[in-house]
Amino acid sequence: MVRLTAATLSAIAGKPVNDNMRSIIAGLDAYGTAAGLDKPHRLAHYIAQLGHESGGFRYDREVWGPTAAQKRYEGRADLGNTVKGDGKKFSGKGPIQITGRANVTAFHDWCKAKGLNPPISSKLRI
Repeated sequence: MVRLTAATLSAIAGKPVNDNMRSIIAGLDAYGTAAGLDKPHRLAHYIAQLGHESGGFRYDREVWGPTAAQKRYEGRADLGNTVKGDGKKFSGKGPIQITGRANVTAFHDWCKAKGLNPPISSKLRI
């Protein structure tokens, strides 16, 4: 696998190294190969998407306005937002900004099946 460091992410983002960058590197070190990120083209896409979604590795949750787009999260059946308040409650979390009750639940279930402890779900009580 191509070896990235927090310093590499810092250079990509043009921002100082932060805990989000260190967390991404820790995750890649632990699970990157198993997730198929040992292929340079996949890793490049993954890092580019994380950088975009997290504002240059700055945010680990969606910055809530609410904007017009964020207001439309409420009641979105395609996101599984079926309970009043789900729009904000299940706004983007994590570096990839997992959004919506259905996606958070699917991520939670995947983590549990892999023997992982997903921190995102314990705060949301899905």
